[in-house]
Amino acid sequence: MNPMPRHFSPALCRKRAFTLVETLITLAIFGVTAIGMIELYLFGLRLNSMVNVKLQATEGARHAMSILATDIRDAGIVYVGNGDASSFTNSAFDAPQEGNALEIYPSKTNLNDYIIYYLDSSDGQLKRL
Repeated sequence: MNPMPRHFSPALCRKRAFTLVETLITLAIFGVTAIGMIELYLFGLRLNSMVNVKLQATEGARHAMSILATDIRDAGIVYVGNGDASSFTNSAFDAPQEGNALEIYPSKTNLNDYIIYYLDSSDGQLKRL
């Protein structure tokens, strides 16, 4: 009489089992794969934070240009010249219209109400007064 059933023969059990070496190799492959996936995830996080900084800077510039374009589009008179927070000088009409500042009059009749945009040379920012 055989105590083990026929479908659990010792030869069959040896074929189904994993050896210690096979288990260690499987764990090593899984570990290397897991570390690779973690590194890939961390790389994605770093890339995402870098892209977010650039997107915020782009959004700020886009917003500023939108306000400037709206002011120019709605303007009655626009002068180009050189200026800063305290003064503005128009470019001559027969000279190229270039400079570091814009003087925008929303109305052609009210010359006391105006907007000045100028590039501040100390910090390199476009400022609106």
